[in-house]
Amino acid sequence: MTVKTVEVTPEKVDMTKAASTLVEMYDVLYAAALREKIDKDTAHRLVKTQIFDYIRLRGASTFYLPGLSKLENALRDTKIYKEFNGRNFDELRLKYRLSDKWLRKILKEQRELRIKELQPSLF
Repeated sequence: MTVKTVEVTPEKVDMTKAASTLVEMYDVLYAAALREKIDKDTAHRLVKTQIFDYIRLRGASTFYLPGLSKLENALRDTKIYKEFNGRNFDELRLKYRLSDKWLRKILKEQRELRIKELQPSLF
């Protein structure tokens, strides 16, 4: 599989929108830090560092943030896989209100992800 790389130049980026997105990101992270009872100065330094680190990692690139439900489902699926012991299929199906087919699909996908983590591709 090939990944298409798109060069992002200042001419292609609406700098006003980019700046407002960074401010929005700062506001969300800062508010979350304050909710966790982190003092304002520490919260500011922490959030600034996080944003700068992320910009260093992904700066000048475009990326997709999936909706919250995607994240919630991914976390749920990981939790299901960790809880599964081979004998508690029906218990998990009822606990997470899933059909047999859907739970089997989740377990299969999670197993395949773990295998890929442990056995990286040679190609």
